[in-house]
Amino acid sequence: MNRNMIHSHETHRNAMDNTSPERKKQRIRVQRACNICKRRKVKCDGNKPCLNCIKKEIDCEYNNSSNTTKKEPNDPPADIDAAESSTMSPPNLLHPQLNKEQSEDNMAVLLLDLAKKLKQKKNIKDTTSLGNDDTIPPRVTKDTNSPWQSFSYDKYRFHRRYQNVLPNKFGKSLLSALPPQLIQENNLETPRIQNYAWNMSGGHYLKFEQMHENNSSLLFFNFDNPLHLSTVTKLLTFYFKQINKPYGIIHEEMFWNQFNNGFLQQGKQNNKSAKLFTSMLYLVLTISIRFYEGLPASSLDQLFTPQEQELVHRQRILRNEEYMFGHAYSIVSKLTFEWESFELIQSWLLIAFYLRTCYRQISCWNALSRAINMCNGMSLYLNRFPEVHSTYDEVKAWHCFWSCFIMDKLISFQLGRLYQLSMPVTNMNQPTNPDTWFHDETIQLFQLSKIVMDFQKKEAQELDIQESLQLRGEMDKWLDNFMKSQEDNSSSSLLFTNQPLYQLQPFLSYLDIRVTFELRYLFCLINPPSYTSPLSYTFPIDIPSLIKHCQLSLDLLTGINSKDFFFVPWWLNLSQLFSIGLVSVVLIHAGIETVAMTTILDKSMKLWQSLETASPKNPPVMLPQCLWCIRMLNQMCCIRLSLSQSKFASIVGEHGGDNSHNKNKFSQFGKVGENEDETDIVEPSLTSQKPTGYNLENNGSARLSDILIKDNEETLSYTTRDSSENIVSSLTPVGEQLSLDDDDDLFANLQWFDQDFVL
Repeated sequence: MNRNMIHSHETHRNAMDNTSPERKKQRIRVQRACNICKRRKVKCDGNKPCLNCIKKEIDCEYNNSSNTTKKEPNDPPADIDAAESSTMSPPNLLHPQLNKEQSEDNMAVLLLDLAKKLKQKKNIKDTTSLGNDDTIPPRVTKDTNSPWQSFSYDKYRFHRRYQNVLPNKFGKSLLSALPPQLIQENNLETPRIQNYAWNMSGGHYLKFEQMHENNSSLLFFNFDNPLHLSTVTKLLTFYFKQINKPYGIIHEEMFWNQFNNGFLQQGKQNNKSAKLFTSMLYLVLTISIRFYEGLPASSLDQLFTPQEQELVHRQRILRNEEYMFGHAYSIVSKLTFEWESFELIQSWLLIAFYLRTCYRQISCWNALSRAINMCNGMSLYLNRFPEVHSTYDEVKAWHCFWSCFIMDKLISFQLGRLYQLSMPVTNMNQPTNPDTWFHDETIQLFQLSKIVMDFQKKEAQELDIQESLQLRGEMDKWLDNFMKSQEDNSSSSLLFTNQPLYQLQPFLSYLDIRVTFELRYLFCLINPPSYTSPLSYTFPIDIPSLIKHCQLSLDLLTGINSKDFFFVPWWLNLSQLFSIGLVSVVLIHAGIETVAMTTILDKSMKLWQSLETASPKNPPVMLPQCLWCIRMLNQMCCIRLSLSQSKFASIVGEHGGDNSHNKNKFSQFGKVGENEDETDIVEPSLTSQKPTGYNLENNGSARLSDILIKDNEETLSYTTRDSSENIVSSLTPVGEQLSLDDDDDLFANLQWFDQDFVL
């Protein structure tokens, strides 16, 4: 047995030694791997480009030196498809006995199959690599992914709102130009990417446990008490007059009919319909109380009596606002588990509105999604109805769908997320005229919601030049129509300071969309891509438009603050002011329109200081974060510009020196005053009576209006030589024509253009 084993080992050794020359040649070729395959330690076929590099779509390079390249510390690990690539070697290596034609045919089939696999994996690769590494350029395709929109480094979230990403990008760009010592001495820090929503009433946030603490049996308002009933009625009136109109969530006429129809009687709320209506009532009251807290004292005195104000204040002290919301949220959630109805859609829209006002974006997004899912589940986008339905059901279906549509587009855009609800079927009428449910502000917001749909792309691509121009034209058209509607209203002014806040929401929403659209160009000023990409040229640049809309926003917000309405929790106030400050700092640092932007920045900082020293009932907790961000970026800019100034002073110098060269003037035939009296040469002027010479300083050429000078006494005429004789135009008056026979001829006078001028 031992002999047989020894014989077997010897036979195997001999077989290994007797390898054919072709097999040895194959081993030698495999050892000549490209640099990428060496680094990844995968099998290489030795071709240029090799199969692995073709598969990965990267450049294939070979190192001419015989020394092997050491693995770098930051080299990527071996590819997970190494086994697959090693088995997909070209046929002429696997089967050297095949002739050349067979090898080429097999190679063509193999490459075709490989191309199909690469095409299938392309979308997956693009999605997984989107925004993860700023140093890796995206593939330039017809719809190139945006390098400015970013995926969060710590959360599963993609940021589509440029204002959220710009402070972080700008801060990194500034810090990269500063030495580490200055960064440490001044405690400079890059602002984070804004992962939170913007709201104006962050003084008391909801707590999840508050929504479930003995609130089911708590009596929030005693509707049998006349004081309580009058307070509730005024809060409802305040909601419908000052809050509901822009989005049209609730039909006011139908709500009052139900409110006065016996639903509020104590002990008669056992059925589900009554519970649902009571929940909607509590949601409306919570929104009204939250907005009530932001009103100035003068407005409260006009709306409520002192006893009613005391009752609302007591509700706030007892935190009944949160308990009412938790009670309503609990009932709506339970009924949603069992039902689908228009009233539940309206309830979820009310919940989303309230959470957008006072809480974080995740809760608002989830509540809005519940309304949209129910809207889709009821197939409202089909504009079809069951056989048994009333006329008012058609009215509710139509208005509920478009309310969801408007809130979905605008709130999603403001949160930096993609909208969820698509356009309905083409035979469904769109809101064009106000009615008893939708008002003028609702129609204006609907038109803006359609613009937002064109702004955002599902796969986060940037708009190309044609799409950008079209979108800008749509926004210009909207602004023209809005201004025209304001002119028809005799009580309005240019700054809209006399209008209630709900009428300003469409204009604030437009300014938010427009500033966001024009703000894209700022990324090219602070941190241009290091790779060749057409993204810098895929949208038109309109700096004057950006400045104009920043000025409009600042004037509007200043007018709101002058009326003490800034802290009424319409959430775009703080967001717009932050965008204005951010744009001002970036443009001033880039040296663009510094005079205009300095004025805007000065006014905005005065408004910031006014808000910082104010003492509202619910101060927005994001205000210190916004101020810190702007001040930190401003400090970085100051240090960066100061460092550049010192470098320029040391390298070039701060004084220009002798300026006599800058004062030299030339005519077409020489320097003014050279070899002749300077008084003999007079610059052309429309007031000249009899010019004797002409000073042409516009690149050696004259405009027609400068040459053809007429006066009342005589008209100068000029002769032009025949072009067939190699001539140039002569501007000598008649009677003083130059001759080519003169010593100082025309061509001699033109020689100074080819010579260096010497003083």
